[in-house]
Amino acid sequence: MVEKESAIVQQDARDIEKLKKENDIELAKCKPALEEAERAVNALSKDDITELKTFKQPPEVVETALRCVFLYLGYPKQEWKQALTIISDIKFLDRLKSYDNKNIPPKTIMAVR
Repeated sequence: MVEKESAIVQQDARDIEKLKKENDIELAKCKPALEEAERAVNALSKDDITELKTFKQPPEVVETALRCVFLYLGYPKQEWKQALTIISDIKFLDRLKSYDNKNIPPKTIMAVR
């Protein structure tokens, strides 16, 4: 019985190691994009946010990006009028720059996909 349990534990350990290697490979693929996104967010200025607020309706790519940002920040799907209120918040840019991207809830990741 001990031998059987030992074999099961050893197989589980091999399975976990395999998953870890697969996840490390995926992480390595994603890391450059994450670093680029961090640089882009950190380069944002108040003038960039002010420019966003001038749109009556933003270009589709901007709207898509903002919807993802809002999901990450905990806001449900937003229409442009509500989005303007959110980006007008004086702390909006600070919230973006200080966002904890290492602890994103799985539910949020699924919603963004």
